[in-house]
Amino acid sequence: TGLLRSHLLDGQLDVALCFLPLRDTQIDTRNFIGSEFVLALPAHHRLAAQDHVPLEMLAEERFVGYPSNQGFHLRDCMDNACRAAGFTPHVVHESETSQVLICHIAAGTGVSVIPAELQHLEHLGGVVFKSLGEKAPRVEHGMAWLKGNRNPALRNLLELDLSENPSPGSQ
Repeated sequence: TGLLRSHLLDGQLDVALCFLPLRDTQIDTRNFIGSEFVLALPAHHRLAAQDHVPLEMLAEERFVGYPSNQGFHLRDCMDNACRAAGFTPHVVHESETSQVLICHIAAGTGVSVIPAELQHLEHLGGVVFKSLGEKAPRVEHGMAWLKGNRNPALRNLLELDLSENPSPGSQ
């Protein structure tokens, strides 16, 4: 999200599909859909067989996550969820890509708190995903663009119904 924000601001992108919020007075955004966070554990983890794992139970665990202090909204969400559970995550590895994080989880490097849809990326085996329950943080997906952008393609895109459940056959 941080890199996309920079590319919008410097004119390299007309629109970015990203996690929101993307806070900047020069940027407009539109939400598409919300997503709940889940816990990703190595399949051999001591808590892997449980249906539900409260985040509080992971206070002493090693975590893998997106880079901190670089504008990665997903990292901020993980850190905030852990702080709300009473601890600061001990992050032992950072990566900018979800696929690499999943690989590190499968290898047993650590656990992570990630958006639920990322569990569909897991084709390697070795990772289990657990609900965080009613207190699970949520993230919004959407698009962002620079205010005042007059690109006609962007204007056409903004006129589309990109809601979560558009009616069948709608364009």
